[in-house]
Amino acid sequence: MPVPETNTNHLAKLLFQVPEPAARQELLHTAQLCLIDYLAAVIAAQDEAAVLNLKQTFASTSFALPALGYQVPLSSDHLALLNGFAAHYLDIDDTNTNLQGHPSGVIFSALLAISDGTESLENLLWAQVMGVELAGQFGHLLNPQLSLRGIHTTGAIGTIAAAAAIAVYKKMSIEATEMLLSIAATQATALEIQVGTDGKPLNAGFAARNAVTAWLCIQAGLHAAPDPFIEDRGWFAALGNYPFNATDLDATWLKPGQIHQPGIWFKTQPFCSEAMSGYAAAQKLHQLGIDMPHCAQITINFPSSVSDALRFDHPQNGQEGKFSIEYVVWLTLNYGVLPTTAFHKGPVPTDFIKDLPKFSRNPMREIPDPTTRPTALTVLTTTGKTLTVRVANPLGSPNNPLSQQDLLAKLLAQLPPYAGATVVNFFHQPIGQQILADLGVLLTKLNNKNLI
Repeated sequence: MPVPETNTNHLAKLLFQVPEPAARQELLHTAQLCLIDYLAAVIAAQDEAAVLNLKQTFASTSFALPALGYQVPLSSDHLALLNGFAAHYLDIDDTNTNLQGHPSGVIFSALLAISDGTESLENLLWAQVMGVELAGQFGHLLNPQLSLRGIHTTGAIGTIAAAAAIAVYKKMSIEATEMLLSIAATQATALEIQVGTDGKPLNAGFAARNAVTAWLCIQAGLHAAPDPFIEDRGWFAALGNYPFNATDLDATWLKPGQIHQPGIWFKTQPFCSEAMSGYAAAQKLHQLGIDMPHCAQITINFPSSVSDALRFDHPQNGQEGKFSIEYVVWLTLNYGVLPTTAFHKGPVPTDFIKDLPKFSRNPMREIPDPTTRPTALTVLTTTGKTLTVRVANPLGSPNNPLSQQDLLAKLLAQLPPYAGATVVNFFHQPIGQQILADLGVLLTKLNNKNLI
């Protein structure tokens, strides 16, 4: 008698589905954009004190990663943690709306930590596609309830998504994939209260580390419960008694793909993506000559679901300011171009505290399209004039995307000026011709810092 298919078995089979060649190439192209953005985020954080301190604390002689030419030898799990922490530290890494979190910082950090440089870039990118697919599918099932219960989705779902990506990357058997997902799931949680502290990027690092640890356990021959997503007392049930049937994913799996729909948000500024529309609206007001001294009142209208992410209406420091729409709008109306130190750990400016009474929030009741984040700023000027600017698709959103050229510019801004042509040529090659060692050698030569 055949053994009945379990939720985890069905999910493992979905991970190894392959779409038509044309669709696969489009998905790989978007994954390459995610990789460029990921590298920009990681390198940008290299000189941050928290990243440097963690790097030195973890330094050992046990392992080095040829794929990216990393100069301080680390164990693979520590390397994944450090990469994930750095990728998310500045909060300039990409997001997916269904996940309500940051997939690439976790997934790429896990994959690169177990790479020896001989792997093809194509396999890395396809593993990223499938990791994002699982992350978005799980996020669609669980959000917004999961984050409202205090779970940080980047850390919780991200752990399982990165493990799924590893299974695809390493071409594991269905049975081994079940074990890998099980060991990942038993570690998969994170606290959302870490927002505004080092704990939030640590959640991303922990997720990448946990996925790598799960893979190491499989290499050691360890076994775990074969169906961690069983309806009774499985991962979904433990999180909050959520129903889960893996066959329900069939109708939308890779149709067209979570990396395309609802898609990936790429950031131009280091703050919560939920504030991107508010930032764009404030930019338009500033271009019209409206600055803070001319503002008597500022009303911020955005979907009620955004309030949880932008929780700090009275932030005390720059880290909390990343999650304050008031702070982002205030900075933009004051300076136009955001100061580079605006989101550091130090206290927010006293002038911001003085201007806070001018701000009020008016959450919208609408449930927005997951590809948009509508925000309207209504300003009453000191002369009695009222202006309203509304933005739903800011630059970097799926409906107003950054191009490959834009993302390469984001990466090149972290590298020496002479790096331009070499980096552009590498990423303009047809996907499939490169191996990771080529990328590692390239970045090691071009980057004058210790690359993670």
